[in-house]
Amino acid sequence: MKIFIALVLVIPSLCIAAVTEEQAISFGSFAIAANDAQSSIVISKNGGTPVYSYKIYPLMHGQPGQYRLSAYPAFTPLVININDFVLQRTGAPNLLIEDFTHDPIITDGSGEALLDLGASLKTTGLGGSYGDGNYTGTMNITISW
Repeated sequence: MKIFIALVLVIPSLCIAAVTEEQAISFGSFAIAANDAQSSIVISKNGGTPVYSYKIYPLMHGQPGQYRLSAYPAFTPLVININDFVLQRTGAPNLLIEDFTHDPIITDGSGEALLDLGASLKTTGLGGSYGDGNYTGTMNITISW
């Protein structure tokens, strides 16, 4: 049995300066054949073909996220923190989003920078089936300098 999943991520701004989503991180559409062991999708911060493990089969590849950071001090290193979170759908096991990756960020002379973001999506591996549909969650990006 193949299961199809599309993902929606919402990114709230948690600082006074602006974070603008230019391209949402996406894990694409995929089928999960079984949840008897943890399976994963790894999206690289640099793009490229995602890596799929165990029982996840791609239908449409995902993409890294791209977020414009603006109104920060010029030529300043920014510290980016993103906590792991879950995607949920009623009646289905959670999907885990973790292992965020990005390059060091330093703003330009205008106080702007571009954050290219990769991450991993993982099944629980604890049984249960993932039904067709959208799984939703909230990703919080905390930026300090």
